[in-house]
Order: sequence, then structure tokens, then C-alpha cells
Amino acid sequence: MVAKESRPVFQLSASLGCQWKNIERAHEQTVTAEADLLALLQRDVGDKFASEDANLVVFGSLGRGEWIDWLSDLDWTLLVDGQCKPGHFQIAQDIRDALKTVYQTTANGNKEYRFAAPGPTGTFATWVSATN
Repeated sequence: MVAKESRPVFQLSASLGCQWKNIERAHEQTVTAEADLLALLQRDVGDKFASEDANLVVFGSLGRGEWIDWLSDLDWTLLVDGQCKPGHFQIAQDIRDALKTVYQTTANGNKEYRFAAPGPTGTFATWVSATN
């Protein structure tokens, strides 16, 4: 995560002498969500999601520093640098499974995920090779 002081939106806020509480809260929640996501993946997936030939890349609200807990979805890709191996599919599946372990139950009994799955287009929540 980029330091708050180096982000242009906070530099503008400082130069104008104003505070944007919702943007600041989203930044704080992003910092917390990143740390929690890293701990979750290290616990449930191990170091496989960040190796010499593959790494988890996040986009969207978490990538921009605009995460809102329990409202944002998690746009991610396991980026493989080089030839895809059979294990890469399993790592992506392990990531998907780990993200489903953090939820709260709503009043009507539905599960609400902290790291909700992205939209149904298939653009995210998968793996991709950087060479293909």
C-alpha cells in the first residue's frame, strides 16, 4: 500500500486544508484489509500465492486504496510469470476457498463475505499467464 502522505488525494486535501472523512476511512480500511488478506492467505494457502513464478495481484477498490469493509468485492488474479503449471490452477482454487472463510451472517441468514467474489464475467478470481 502506498503511504497516505504520498497519495495525490491526500496531498490535495492537505494543500486545501480540508478533510475528506470517507476517503480517509476507505484508506484506513484498505490498510487493514490488506493486512488481513495477507494473513488469511498465508494461513490457508501458504507461500504458494506469492512465489518466484506467480503472485496474487489485486485490482479495483483494494488496489486503489478505496476498500469499504463488507461492501467492496475483491478483484484479484494469480499472475503467473512463465509457463503455467498444473499447480497454478489449484493455487487459484485455494485462494478462492480461503476468501470464503471470512463472512458474517446477515439477519435473514445469508452469508456476507468480507472478501466478496468479483462479478460473474470471469475477468477476475482466476489465474493468467503473463507470457500467453
